[in-house]
Amino acid sequence: MIAVYALLLLLLYSLLPSLGPQEALMGRGGLWGWAFYLALCLLVLLPILHRRMMRPMRALTDGMSLLREQDFSSRLSPVGQPEADRVVEVFNSMMGRLREERLHVREQERLLDLLVSVSPMGVVMLDLDGRVQSMNPAAVRLLAVSGTAEGKMPAELDSPLATRLAELKEGESLTTGTNDAHIYRLTRSAFPDRGFSHPFLLVESLTEEVMNAQREAYERVIRMIAHEVNNSMATARSILDMTHQELSSEPQHQEAAGALEACAERCDALSAFITRFASVVKVPEANLMPVGLNDLVESNRLFLESLCSRSQAKLHFSLCNENPRVMCDAELMMQALVNILKNAVESEGSNPRQIWIETQASPACIIIADNGSGITEKVERSLFTPFFTTKPRGSGLGLLLVREVLRRHQCRFSLRTDADGLTRFRIWLREAGKGMRSSGTL
Repeated sequence: MIAVYALLLLLLYSLLPSLGPQEALMGRGGLWGWAFYLALCLLVLLPILHRRMMRPMRALTDGMSLLREQDFSSRLSPVGQPEADRVVEVFNSMMGRLREERLHVREQERLLDLLVSVSPMGVVMLDLDGRVQSMNPAAVRLLAVSGTAEGKMPAELDSPLATRLAELKEGESLTTGTNDAHIYRLTRSAFPDRGFSHPFLLVESLTEEVMNAQREAYERVIRMIAHEVNNSMATARSILDMTHQELSSEPQHQEAAGALEACAERCDALSAFITRFASVVKVPEANLMPVGLNDLVESNRLFLESLCSRSQAKLHFSLCNENPRVMCDAELMMQALVNILKNAVESEGSNPRQIWIETQASPACIIIADNGSGITEKVERSLFTPFFTTKPRGSGLGLLLVREVLRRHQCRFSLRTDADGLTRFRIWLREAGKGMRSSGTL
């Protein structure tokens, strides 16, 4: 602007010498002289006008640009006018607060991201269409998701837990079990995000807490029942034995003596039944030693075959060539395998019953399969629950004992009916010389 006025002044000044003295001061020439003096005055006043009007306007324009670009670290310079400088001071103070607030928000976001990433609770963020947006490491582990989950609906993920998560409505929570004795709490919720309800899913493992509470409850009940029944049966058996001795010596009381003997046998059966209940409470800690997985099966082969032959079930063996060495308490593990085998023999289904025992290497695994009627999804959720059974005369202790033995081995396991119709109990054992595997969902 100053350059324009300077050029105008020079142009007027250059025209003045071409005019005569009278014309320069009067008439048409006098007008040019006044124009020159007016331009000179404007040139003198222009810096003052620029400082009073243009600099505050430029400062406001610069401030709007900083806000538009969200550049909260820059500041406006004072313009030399008290009123405008107060506005600049307020603006700079506001920018400083906005910068501090942005830093605080970013720190909170980083803290939240860190907490979510290390949290043992699975967090699945969904977009507004209900598709998976992101998952923290715990969610990937608990849901056992393989491959990329982003962009998929929860029901499309290959995971039983994901299928149940997809069934939840906003605000609902569900506690459910899986086929590997794990227990989870599933929750669907949402938070406000720019005026929209942003959904997310939570997966929380309750296995240890629930199992500890279950163990404490059934141990107390079993001990109380075993104490009362054993004391009563011991007294009743003593009285029955004394009476049987008295009556068996007299021919006319032989029939009564036979009845007393049957009662005594029934007392023994009841005591044995209570002892089996108490055995769940008394499962010892596993004494882990290196054992060949095939050797473990072969050393008990005859016993396992005889167990199946009593029920006219055909037992097949398929052992791997590697014979991997695993960390195992052979006695406890065989007790668990016997209970699994009995469960397979006694399950409902077609006859003759076919049962397979298979071992695998890399990773070391033992599989017991049968061609029974299979396990429904509803039953699968209640497996390994204390006293749960689908058998008319079952006690629900077999799988409970298996669960306790396998937990003492700290190995993974699952029980499910596969697509080929065979029900398989898989046990992944820790190989000798290798660390413990995670006990996550399979």
